Amino acid sequence: GLVDMVARITRRGAKEALDSLVSNFGDQLFKRLPELRKIIESPLTQAFSSDDLPASIESEQSSLGQEIVDGMSTLRALCPKFHPSLHPFVIVLLPLLAKALRCRLAVLRYAAAKCFATICSVIPVEGITMLIEKVIPSISNPHNVHYRQGAIECIYHLIHVMEDGILPYVIFLIVPVLGRMS
Repeated sequence: GLVDMVARITRRGAKEALDSLVSNFGDQLFKRLPELRKIIESPLTQAFSSDDLPASIESEQSSLGQEIVDGMSTLRALCPKFHPSLHPFVIVLLPLLAKALRCRLAVLRYAAAKCFATICSVIPVEGITMLIEKVIPSISNPHNVHYRQGAIECIYHLIHVMEDGILPYVIFLIVPVLGRMS
């Protein structure tokens, strides 16, 4: 209805504005807009720096869960437009996203999988390396279904985002998946 249409228009307008800022500020983006860096980085660091999620994440008074999703969504939307000098900032976040893929909360796994896949398409050497070293081994974890779900979700979104670009890496993905299926 009307509410959905207004929400879509608002989202598109916000995306256009952020894309414009990313393009105009280039390698100075986080110097000129430190709050943007904080929106992306702080919730991920807060939630995934230790082994356990903060207990407050499930509290109705806490906005941390929404902030994590917003941070990952913002990173996913802007990463393809980032100046290459900002890629190290993204690469530092990859271990936190790899941890998010193991989260027991499906909404966080989903957001992390989409974000991780986009990063792999933009920064393939570092992204795919992290995927192979930290995410793919989770497929063979027989004790935790969330680990397996996050890894498979990530592969699914990676194939969707990269399309033909995934072909050089497909052997690294197929063997563990088929091994787990057997």
